[in-house]
Amino acid sequence: MLATAALLAVLVAKHRRLTAGTVVRFAADGVELTDSYGFRVHLRWPDITRIDVVDTQLANPRRIGGPGGVRVRVEPLRSVGLVGWGERTVPPRVPGWMRERLARVPVDPATGRPEVAIPLGEFDPLWEGGAMGDWVRRHRPDLMGR
Repeated sequence: MLATAALLAVLVAKHRRLTAGTVVRFAADGVELTDSYGFRVHLRWPDITRIDVVDTQLANPRRIGGPGGVRVRVEPLRSVGLVGWGERTVPPRVPGWMRERLARVPVDPATGRPEVAIPLGEFDPLWEGGAMGDWVRRHRPDLMGR
């Protein structure tokens, strides 16, 4: 029980730091996400392929805990966001599990750019009806299905 509480406390702290230091910028050329850890994702409007469910993994997804005891696993945060072929900057010090996961991401055969995602729903679950949705409707109305 103590290990579960400690894990939860660490995850809450990580989530607070991530959300407090994460910024999404909309501009005429596209959408960019930066966070306090040093990650940067940029999607140009023409390179966005869809609006879809985005999984944000804040901790190693493997189960932890002792044999015969409680075993816990951190599930990803799920929200709706923008997905496409973009640019991604990764800070130099990231855990091995994250580096492995990023290495398995699909790559556009024509450009070599990785598939990246910007989880807009983590900032506003109703983003499609607000200012962020207005930007998408203005630059990529085909994605909104209206």
